[in-house]
Amino acid sequence: MFLTTIGFSYGYSQSDIPGADSFQKAFGAEVALNLEKCCFAEYGWHIALELKNDNVQIQNLQGNDIAVELLVASITPQTSEQYFNTPDGRLVVVSSFSTFQKILSRYLVNVNATNK
Repeated sequence: MFLTTIGFSYGYSQSDIPGADSFQKAFGAEVALNLEKCCFAEYGWHIALELKNDNVQIQNLQGNDIAVELLVASITPQTSEQYFNTPDGRLVVVSSFSTFQKILSRYLVNVNATNK
């Protein structure tokens, strides 16, 4: 896994980091940003209109701020996609680990390019 915890001393500003707002809502502003969790908050899940397979377990999230809810619940990508319902009726799909690793790699390249 990548070393993805950074502090602002490295020249990053919160506004440059996608997912930082959700990370800080979940963990507080005093916690150093973790790029992997920021990436997950921003790009590690999506809303689906319907299930492709009816034979899946669907869990419930407690609130409608999906990124924050996933972070607070310590949801992380697993071998296969995970499914969640929100109180307002949306279906959330969390990316599989292999898909998320590809997303994270691109995210880190983009964050580093933004910092230069």
